[in-house]
Amino acid sequence: MGGEDSERALANSVDVRCGYNNLNSPFATHIVSELYALLNEHNELLKLFKSRMPKLLGDDHATVINPDKTPAGEHIT
Repeated sequence: MGGEDSERALANSVDVRCGYNNLNSPFATHIVSELYALLNEHNELLKLFKSRMPKLLGDDHATVINPDKTPAGEHIT
């Protein structure tokens, strides 16, 4: 996600993401790049998170996202 929006920072981020997931084709790199651009332009939660990134980096805590946890008030299906 990172806080930098430069083209080089985006390209580095895409390269790292594709390398980590063994997506070595130019087609996959293009798709990941387009997804990054789409999220950066239209995802309000990502914009909010990125705007708070400098404060989060200065605090002494960790941000943990647990996709297996059921949201409060919902039943496990």
